[in-house]
Amino acid sequence: MTPDFRDVVVPLPDGTALAGRLLLPEGDGPFPVLLSLYPYRKDDFIGSSNAYSAAYFAQAGYASLLVDLRGHGGSGGRAYQAWDPREHLDGEEVVAWAAAQDWSTGNVGMWGASYGGATSFGVAARRPPALKAIASVYGAADIYHDFVYPGGCPNALGASAWGALMLALELAPPSLQDPGGRWLEAWRERLTRLDDGDFSHLVWPAHPGYDEYWRERAVPIEKITVPSLFVSGWRDLLCQAMLHAYARCTAPKRLLVGPWTHTAPDMAAEAPYDYLRELRYWWDRWLIDPDEPDDRPGVVYYVQGAGEWRSADRWPPGPEDTVLHLGPGSGLTAGEPAEEVRDEYAATALVGTEAGLWYPMGVAFAASVLNQAADDARSLAYTTGELPQDLDLCGAPRARLRVARRAGEQVNLAVKLCAVAPDGASVLITSGWHRIAPSEDAGAAEVEVELYPTAYRIPLGHRLRLTVACADFPRIWPTAQTPVITVLSDAAHPSGLRLPLHAPGADGSAPRAVPLPEPGVNRAPQVVRAAPVYRITRDVARDGFSVTAGMSVELALAQGGTFALEHEVTASMENARPAAASVRTRAALVLRLAGGEEFTVHTGGQAAAGRRHLSGRVAAGGETVYERRWTTINGRPVGSS
Repeated sequence: MTPDFRDVVVPLPDGTALAGRLLLPEGDGPFPVLLSLYPYRKDDFIGSSNAYSAAYFAQAGYASLLVDLRGHGGSGGRAYQAWDPREHLDGEEVVAWAAAQDWSTGNVGMWGASYGGATSFGVAARRPPALKAIASVYGAADIYHDFVYPGGCPNALGASAWGALMLALELAPPSLQDPGGRWLEAWRERLTRLDDGDFSHLVWPAHPGYDEYWRERAVPIEKITVPSLFVSGWRDLLCQAMLHAYARCTAPKRLLVGPWTHTAPDMAAEAPYDYLRELRYWWDRWLIDPDEPDDRPGVVYYVQGAGEWRSADRWPPGPEDTVLHLGPGSGLTAGEPAEEVRDEYAATALVGTEAGLWYPMGVAFAASVLNQAADDARSLAYTTGELPQDLDLCGAPRARLRVARRAGEQVNLAVKLCAVAPDGASVLITSGWHRIAPSEDAGAAEVEVELYPTAYRIPLGHRLRLTVACADFPRIWPTAQTPVITVLSDAAHPSGLRLPLHAPGADGSAPRAVPLPEPGVNRAPQVVRAAPVYRITRDVARDGFSVTAGMSVELALAQGGTFALEHEVTASMENARPAAASVRTRAALVLRLAGGEEFTVHTGGQAAAGRRHLSGRVAAGGETVYERRWTTINGRPVGSS
């Protein structure tokens, strides 16, 4: 049975009309409301992802309201650039509107994944009175550090992929076209904005440092007072963002972390989890009966390498950190630091292909992180002896390195921690990045690199390996020249690694039974077909490689018609020419309406060394109705046509 979604219009005080999709439970009501805000089109792209969850919560007695952000999907107004705090002001108004409706109890919960998780943080920080709790899944609170410039290093494939997807979604007309023509007015207003080249993806290179542009987009998590549920994945590009936000949150909170990438936990290829049941417990607790006692653990997390779930009262759960020092002969040892280590490294740009896929639309398959042995050989590597027992690493390791480089040279440090099996296979546990800015001083600098938090069991007989490189492509952009660095360590200035390492269970955590998704349930009822794309291609002649990620999906729309999208992004690199590294994107979107009308969108793009090129074409009934190209250099427009 198809859920009875209603199209609603949410009026804002400035006269802007936001488009919403509402699903009410059966019965007279009123009902508590679950609100989600996205820029991803509530009537097709994100709407298909939310169809199952909306029906699930309706059966539990909750109204679900999915709203397009200003200037996106079917909503009017001129869109703000991504993560603008004014979106949170709009969200505050939507919360008040939802609370005042006759079908609402006045209690509102807010939730979403990725951008929807970030808007949940932002609106909660504004403290609207009707908002009683939030749940953020793969969210972010500081988009500069969390996504666009991790460790100060510019995101390559992931940022380009997101920008290309947004262009395709914004060029397409709304798929729910009301008889009054509100959809056409919203579409025309959006195309006018696009004429100006007002794309976040094009602007970001103009802000390489943490300036006011980024500071105003950072959410003050400390201002959130409502209970907050954090859901994250150890292999997700926003994992560090979520754990940092969790640590800063002073409201009642709960943390759930699995081994997931940027995909729904109940559809994950590894350790699937019925997270909607977890959310239902959360909403029942805070939207219906906040006085009900709750003895459930504050933290539930999955230990990679062990294949088990554990619970704890806090994160990180472990005891004091273990300290390992760099030693001679590429050693990594406990105890007193070595008298002197001096390792020169002529960097290569060909590091990173096996480190996993930062593709922000999510792909639900396992083993995206491959054997790191080849990358280890291209890096400075420091390895322990065989471990005498199983050890759990739970938390965020920190590498402290003394690094010398040539004067005036920019260096991106890519630091990885791996578990090395007796047969030599190397599994990536976690990574971190740090940009050393150009300086006239060629002396040594002490650098601290925070690696992403994780929970991982290193088995008896395995070894730990710390690697240091100057590239991690296509996760981050390379520097224009391949640097030469020297990693130094001595008794007075030791380089090494601090990590939360302990015997299993020594941290006070306990094994935990978790809710598994019910088998045989269609959690994507509107998806006709979907297929991920992930290819790694070696170029032996040019000493290079390319990595391609993407997806192909077709949706049956609730209002009738279909929505099909093909999206690919290819990052290419040659070792001798890191400055020529490029990321190419393409997208093809076909929207067929119930009445037979057809719209097609084709976009293309290329990014390289500060340059961004985008192109888009829209056809209605086979005839081109919009076509444009945009070019920026270091975030500043140099022309459009």
